[in-house]
Amino acid sequence: MAATTVTGDKSRNNTGLYGWTSGDIADGVGESGICHVTSLEEIIWGATLVAITMAMHGFGMLLVLRLSGALKERFDRTPSFAKGMGTLILASGLILLVHLIEVTTS
Repeated sequence: MAATTVTGDKSRNNTGLYGWTSGDIADGVGESGICHVTSLEEIIWGATLVAITMAMHGFGMLLVLRLSGALKERFDRTPSFAKGMGTLILASGLILLVHLIEVTTS
């Protein structure tokens, strides 16, 4: 399929956003009006990446939950506000780290 360019007279009246009419835009995308058809391969790749990201998220959150529970058990012998907040801040930081790893690897 040959590439087409959008052409149009910007000086016409009754133009839309940025001076282009809907006819100018439709002329630039081909006869059918479709620019891209998603292939089965693209759908499979997308589903695979979502599955990998969900698995990383699930395992990462379970790891953070176990670590948070262990820290809470260790510091709960003599509970204080500062120790509780420290555990909460550390767990929040670990959740953030898991999310950053998900984004950078997928």
